Amino acid sequence: MKPSKPGAPADRIPKRERDLLLRRSDVIRLVLAAIFALLTFRLYALQFLNKQEFSGLSQKNVERRIVLDPVRGRFFDRNGDLLVKNEPYYRLVLDRSWRGKTADGLSMKECQESLNKVSRLLGWPETKLEKLNPILQAVFRGWVPDQFRSPSGYVILQDR
Repeated sequence: MKPSKPGAPADRIPKRERDLLLRRSDVIRLVLAAIFALLTFRLYALQFLNKQEFSGLSQKNVERRIVLDPVRGRFFDRNGDLLVKNEPYYRLVLDRSWRGKTADGLSMKECQESLNKVSRLLGWPETKLEKLNPILQAVFRGWVPDQFRSPSGYVILQDR
């Protein structure tokens, strides 16, 4: 080995300390490599493994749906007669495939029992229920006679 000049870097750091510094730098490199690998895996997981979840959340951030009932006011014809007004209109639908049965699963008796329960919950008088029984029978035949159709609540019924 050549003698080095006094004051050269190799002479300043003894071999034992140099080995200690090299081990420390190796540990720091390993820690940095582990952190880099962890960040890389996390980035991969966010972009590819959890893609569905995060794309749904992203879509929720972009759009927000708000359903507003239209407020139209009242419409009058040229004679001043009221044509349309804002009034809540509710429709009660009795699905014949109720309780997992087939399309013709509910019998007429079961439908009348269900209608009786609903009328009690809504507080309907017996007279209103008596008016609905002929309509219910007509629905079971698959059509509604003209006498039970009204312009305000016209509904097209179809038999499944």
